[in-house]
Amino acid sequence: MNYKKIFLIGPMGSGKTTIGKILSNKINFNFFDSDDEIIKKMNKSINNIFNIHGELYFRNIEKEIIKYIYYNNNNIVLSTGGGSIEDKENRKIFKKGLTIFLNVNINNQINRISNNINRPLLSNNEKDNIDILYDIYKRRINYYINSSNIIINTDNLSINTIIKYIIKIINKIK
Repeated sequence: MNYKKIFLIGPMGSGKTTIGKILSNKINFNFFDSDDEIIKKMNKSINNIFNIHGELYFRNIEKEIIKYIYYNNNNIVLSTGGGSIEDKENRKIFKKGLTIFLNVNINNQINRISNNINRPLLSNNEKDNIDILYDIYKRRINYYINSSNIIINTDNLSINTIIKYIIKIINKIK
């Protein structure tokens, strides 16, 4: 395991980007967000990519971005898209680094993402979204668990507590 390559995995709304930015700053690593890198590369929003090209196209771009970041950088924290875990090649890369699964229950997930309209897999109906998120979670949970070195349930923890916990683990691994 390479602690100089840290991957944050988990469902949308679990805190990957927020925690990744703060963590990378505290440990002096470079921060990448796979969704942001896709937007830069494609010069389109995630929603536009999904609507114009479809999810499969998006996932292939996502895989290429993750591979590129992994093979061309050290001292990184990479916040990944929630669905990146479904790709076998991505899971192989995640196994090579320190992979942290940030878990969240669906009610907290709904609360955290309710103001974000850039979620292509969701609808405008909260009840539908609960069902959608539950189905996605069931499909991905085993991948998240089997690909991670550390699992953190973010529901009742402050961002600061999560960051301190991760730094403590990194210091033990060094």
